[in-house]
Amino acid sequence: MIKNLNLSYNRLSGEIPDTGRIKSFNRSSFLGNVGLCGGSALLGRPPCVVQKREYIIRKSILYPLVAAVAVVCVLVAVFVYCFFFFFRKRDSKPEHPEHRMLRVMGSPSHHGSQIFTQRELEIATGEFNESHLLGRGTSGAVYKAVIDNGENNQNIVAVKVLHGDGNQSYRSFKRECQIMSQVKHRNLVRMVGYTWNKQFKALILEYIDNGNLAQHLYPGELEEGACELSLRDRMSIAIDVASGLEYLQEGCPVQIMHCDIKPENVLIDNNMVAHVADFGIGKLNAAVKSNESHVSTTHFLRGSIGYIPPEYGQGIEVSAKGDIYSFGVMVLEMITRRRPTSNMFPDGLDLRKWVVSSFPDHVWDVVDSTLKEIQSTHGALDELEKCCIQMLDVGLMCTEENPHERPAMSFVVQKLKQVMKSSNII
Repeated sequence: MIKNLNLSYNRLSGEIPDTGRIKSFNRSSFLGNVGLCGGSALLGRPPCVVQKREYIIRKSILYPLVAAVAVVCVLVAVFVYCFFFFFRKRDSKPEHPEHRMLRVMGSPSHHGSQIFTQRELEIATGEFNESHLLGRGTSGAVYKAVIDNGENNQNIVAVKVLHGDGNQSYRSFKRECQIMSQVKHRNLVRMVGYTWNKQFKALILEYIDNGNLAQHLYPGELEEGACELSLRDRMSIAIDVASGLEYLQEGCPVQIMHCDIKPENVLIDNNMVAHVADFGIGKLNAAVKSNESHVSTTHFLRGSIGYIPPEYGQGIEVSAKGDIYSFGVMVLEMITRRRPTSNMFPDGLDLRKWVVSSFPDHVWDVVDSTLKEIQSTHGALDELEKCCIQMLDVGLMCTEENPHERPAMSFVVQKLKQVMKSSNII
């Protein structure tokens, strides 16, 4: 056992333990070691202050760090508040007509659509001058507009100024426009952008300048006028429209019901490719002003007279089968070139019943006579009759009174393509 210990003048430093045998030694054991501290009171050494010094160091670092984090959090909170306050204020107030256009091209939040101001569209349409008017319907008026894209280039677009519910929120309208902007198909009219404020709503659409199907079927708006559409043209258009509807019903990220399929809503481009227009207008217009033959008096009865499926009048909600019915009526109209609202149909008779009365043995009684005139110069009238019967059969299938008996649009597309592929008509 150690009885004596002499560590004098060894330049030692640190804390002297105050436990065990070492606490019984006197101060002479540690002379000349100025770096030592602590130990028993008998040693006469100053108390150790290492822990206190470390605490001071930690405090000198920690306090500024906490303060810096607090300042950053406050700044972030202020920024977030200002951001949401700005956009809420912008959404709740009508946009001033002198504000310039805000373009959001390729922005993920707007799915590539562009936002235009009302003033920008007024300039592009000559203050919505009648000379720019392309058409007027119950969902709104359509104007031709010239938009400067900022690169010394000008794009021609169609601006559809919507009648609608002034109480619809910007968030709801924007969401519907975002859904429409995701719809991309060669047989659907592409949406370019939109405009919204409390008093004004508009869609900016792809411009297609070769008229609509009704204008091609009825030149001069006369059923007796000369029509230059061959049966092959009409079959191709029917396939295009069916393909667009198939995408809306079965291939779109969100199923969309058109609610107003008719020749006026089928645009034809210079290559005779058909594009379905006004899809989504049924959703965007919560309260449409009704006039003429267009009906939109309740949430379930939408469409144009003659094309509305019978179940809608019974209070059944809109469905894909309803659009299939409207398409079937349009197919019958394309082959017969008779409007479903024609004055030739007395009470109790409609386009479908008129076709059924002659189908299939006396089909020439209902087929558009101009088809026979076009085909007669090339012969093969038997082939024409066969194709007309097949096309009318598709129209009759789609217009079955019971919606459950109507085929799916994918089946209709395949059926029409088979008819086209097997035919030898011009």
